[in-house]
Amino acid sequence: MKYKILAVATGLLLAALLTSLPPAYAAASYGPVKNNETLWDIASRRRPSYDVSVPQMMAAIRAQNPQAFIDGDINLLKRGAYLKIPIMPEVKQNAGKQASLASLRAEIRRLRGQLKTEQQHSATLAKQLKALQATQAATPSTTPLPEQAQVAQLQNDLMIKLQTELTELKQQVQAKDARIKELEAASVQVAALPNATSDPTTSVTPAQAQQDDAAMQAELTELKQLLEQRDTHIQNLQASLREASISIKRQYAESQELYGRLKELEPGNAVTAPQLPAKPGSTTPPNLTLAANPEADQTPTAPPEQAPVFTDQLTPPTATTEAGKAEKPGTSLQNILEQQVSGSKDGKLPAPARVSLVVALISLMFILALLWRSLSQRRALNREEERLRAELEG
Repeated sequence: MKYKILAVATGLLLAALLTSLPPAYAAASYGPVKNNETLWDIASRRRPSYDVSVPQMMAAIRAQNPQAFIDGDINLLKRGAYLKIPIMPEVKQNAGKQASLASLRAEIRRLRGQLKTEQQHSATLAKQLKALQATQAATPSTTPLPEQAQVAQLQNDLMIKLQTELTELKQQVQAKDARIKELEAASVQVAALPNATSDPTTSVTPAQAQQDDAAMQAELTELKQLLEQRDTHIQNLQASLREASISIKRQYAESQELYGRLKELEPGNAVTAPQLPAKPGSTTPPNLTLAANPEADQTPTAPPEQAPVFTDQLTPPTATTEAGKAEKPGTSLQNILEQQVSGSKDGKLPAPARVSLVVALISLMFILALLWRSLSQRRALNREEERLRAELEG
């Protein structure tokens, strides 16, 4: 029993020692490479120590995995590739100062290309915002409420889309700002590396090394300025978008107020509907006019849809039969509609519908059947009552 306990304790101790060994001297692999991963991200996560800069680790991974790059370009990492992660001695051997500088420059070029692409995207957003402002300026406040609401809804949807894209660009700029800070820290680490390389045939003088360091700092400064310009441009676009949103809401509120005042001032006159909202670039806004006499204008410039007619707006017409007889009272709305559908031209009201007569007769027959059944049951109860009384008396 003692030997078993000793063996278990020894095994646990060995396992603890193995797990406590630093991973810097243990070979490892990584893969497959995903679509959204870059060599910088992989090197930043898998470097054996923080004393090793990210460009050093990138150069070491590239030296250990030449088959994982398209045409040997450090920015063209193959998707789905499996990488051999170098250990600490291999990093020190393969990642000299020149290789680290090359990795750092490659990452700077990649970020500069992404910033140019995002700059084109923001220019497209700026054009869309200008088109939105032009549409808003061309839409008059005299547009009727249904059309004004539709235009405002479309403009609001476009503003939401632009705001979402601007927010995404802002997040990308913040991520690149953090990456530039990492590049600055990595450049300091690379500048502190010795000038000797793993290739004995190449030699770098101190003056050349100083020029390389100065060029690297200049590239970082240029990249940082480009990023600041992108951030300022996005902030200006967001401010313009907020102004457009406030202006659209104010214009819609003014149109509602104008519509309410017109209804209060001229409750009996019909307001002729103006034209549809003008397209971007139009300079002739539609007009809003009041009709002085609704009966005189037989063809008002109204939208294609027919205005709704309510029950209280219909006047019951009267019809006369022969000369000398009194006029009949007004008919119901249902008969008026039936007369319009039938298309009668003599002015007389049509006869009641046969379906209505059939329904009335069926209802009358049903009521009579119920009455007959009730009387039959009553007679049966009377006969049963008489029979029971006769039995009791007998």
